Amino acid sequence: MGDQPVAEGIYVYCIIESAGPRSLGKIGIGGRADDVFTVLHRELAAVVSRTPLMVYDPTRENALTHEHVNEVVMIDSGFTPVPMSFGTLFKTEDDIVEFLKDTYDALRDVLRTMKDKLEFGLKVNWDRNTVLADIERDCEEIRRSKASTGIRRTSRGCSSAASWSRRSRSGPRCSSVRSTTSCASPRSRRARTRLSGTG
Repeated sequence: MGDQPVAEGIYVYCIIESAGPRSLGKIGIGGRADDVFTVLHRELAAVVSRTPLMVYDPTRENALTHEHVNEVVMIDSGFTPVPMSFGTLFKTEDDIVEFLKDTYDALRDVLRTMKDKLEFGLKVNWDRNTVLADIERDCEEIRRSKASTGIRRTSRGCSSAASWSRRSRSGPRCSSVRSTTSCASPRSRRARTRLSGTG
């Protein structure tokens, strides 16, 4: 017996405001050049393409395709999108319409808030020794602790800075540097807007 055919589903890239149906070209995920189009409920539209109902691995090709569709929606077509999580699939168009109905008020609020705004990613590179020296210079308690014990350890007066100094040996990323420093663990992920039930 041959393999059973994979059921078809619908991949959702983002949500926009649109008064009518739209077609954005044969740029869908999955390498089949599926048409990207909209599924409507009132003035909301899900930007979608047909695809096998499967779990998509976040490979470079798949991630770039997902991002490219959102860029076409925003840059080429002039819409403000609410991006969906990578890999968001529904079985049918009716399921998508139900989703739009159930989240209509929340989606409208988000679209109004995001209108005419852009999302940027920020990457910060820093020199560890320079940052440590700055923290030690700005926090007297760290200097005293270092001088008396020869080791860095957390103190109450400068807890976030001292904690960062102690934990830096295990390799956390510095997320902000002010008079004290906050830390992000290596497992932390960039905060994204997520809607209930989307990922």
